[in-house]
Amino acid sequence: MIVLHFILSFFVAFINPTNPNPTKTMGCDAKIYKDKCIKDMPEGFTFLKSYTLDGQSGSKKEIEFSYIMSKGGKYMIQIASGHPQNKGVFVTIMDSNRKEITGATSFQKGKYYPGIQYLCTATGIYYLKFKYNNEATAFCAGAVLSLRR
Repeated sequence: MIVLHFILSFFVAFINPTNPNPTKTMGCDAKIYKDKCIKDMPEGFTFLKSYTLDGQSGSKKEIEFSYIMSKGGKYMIQIASGHPQNKGVFVTIMDSNRKEITGATSFQKGKYYPGIQYLCTATGIYYLKFKYNNEATAFCAGAVLSLRR
């Protein structure tokens, strides 16, 4: 009986600990930012996808996603963060060769924009590169991709 109790105690202690990781920290909860983007989406655009932009407390400065876009589609990418003007975070659209598309960025001439629109000229894979620069004070944001046909 004592042996059985010992085995069960050992099993419970290592399989189902009461506090498995007491030092674990919460990651980027971008839901409020993604919800803001959806709420601010202009009429006529259809939601396609949302993105969590977890800069991992500043250790991750670039976050990249891919998306297949169709020729003739007008795409919009919106960003929201804890800063009212999204200072320090922006997006750039790149083609299938990862070459930046001229003018397809939400940071231009020192100003941050809450989003950009892009009229797709060729069907194919595109890359959305989100960046945190040296002006970023918070490294958690959300983004939404939408389409108007």
